[in-house]
Amino acid sequence: LDDEGRQYPVTVDPEVVLPTTSPLEIYSYKVSPAGTYTGEFLAGKGSDYYGERKIVGRINSFPTLQRGDSVVDARLNMRYNGYLTDGRSDIRLALYSVGNKWTRADLDNGGVVPEIGSNIEDYVVASQESTWVITDLVKSWMDGSITNNGFMIQSESSGMGYASYTYTTSVDTVRPHILLTYLNSTGLEGYRTYHSVGAGM
Repeated sequence: LDDEGRQYPVTVDPEVVLPTTSPLEIYSYKVSPAGTYTGEFLAGKGSDYYGERKIVGRINSFPTLQRGDSVVDARLNMRYNGYLTDGRSDIRLALYSVGNKWTRADLDNGGVVPEIGSNIEDYVVASQESTWVITDLVKSWMDGSITNNGFMIQSESSGMGYASYTYTTSVDTVRPHILLTYLNSTGLEGYRTYHSVGAGM
């Protein structure tokens, strides 16, 4: 504030305008018969009534990074609502990348079945955590090394169990969202260190 070039007035707490739409497109997906849901947001399997439910999503736009910026952390956050009481609460929900293109219409009419990758990007135990760390996957989407066809979350547990999550289009932290953290490293030294030791010669 004491800088000679400082111009006043200075806004100490600038107004923050939240977006009215989300770049994250996400659905609860029923495998058979095919269909997508937003209000009833479940993931799990084992019930004849609910069928197998998965969560499928895609980030349709990314922030424009400046020269020297790099993503250092990326997380998918959802608010856990609980579980269906006639099933287990500790289901393991794994997140995979999706290898083929899809639209919601494709999912609704059964025209496309999302094909998941062979590696689990991250997983949570539904009753304990509701954040998936997907840093490497997001970086690959952003640099183009992997085509961004989104992600799939599915139960990897045996027996019946469904996790319920809040879904809303309102502008707040309740709705499913992606949190990206990036760092500008221009002019910074690398994080690598080294030291020398004798080889006994």
